[in-house]
Amino acid sequence: RFITEAQHWEAVAQWRIGWYLFGELGRGKSGLAAGYMREWIWAGQGEAKWITAPNLFADIRSTYGPPREGKREEADVVYEYISVPLLVLDDLGREKITDENLLWVQDVFDRIIGNRSDGKLTTVFTSNYSLEGLEERLTPRLATRIRAMCNGHISLIEGGDLREGASWAQQQG
Repeated sequence: RFITEAQHWEAVAQWRIGWYLFGELGRGKSGLAAGYMREWIWAGQGEAKWITAPNLFADIRSTYGPPREGKREEADVVYEYISVPLLVLDDLGREKITDENLLWVQDVFDRIIGNRSDGKLTTVFTSNYSLEGLEERLTPRLATRIRAMCNGHISLIEGGDLREGASWAQQQG
């Protein structure tokens, strides 16, 4: 069966949305994001990158300090996350925030998420926080930007703790 060019571009456009998946620990948010990423790659939509929010900040912090061979610049690391066609940002809100680093965390998120939004690049977020909770934890600006990027694709993932079931199954096997 063949599709028309218009149908093809309509299907491609469906990928150009964001998703915000939130809920309690162990509900399958990361698994859903992984499934989306797998389908993205299989459909030939382009490069994809997965990172947890804590690892994102560790990656950026690794650029600080004295020069050494192979050391990347902060701008290069940030650009990787700004420019990739699909970014899965897992565990948003789990990054360590102190009084000393709050403005830095907000700045990093503003640069990455703001530029991705401006570039209309697809971003999938997972979090234990609702957008309202994220707003309290970080900034209203960030929550508003994510809400606009996701354009209604904000889903509370409920159910039992899948990790408990996995632990039980491993003990039985």
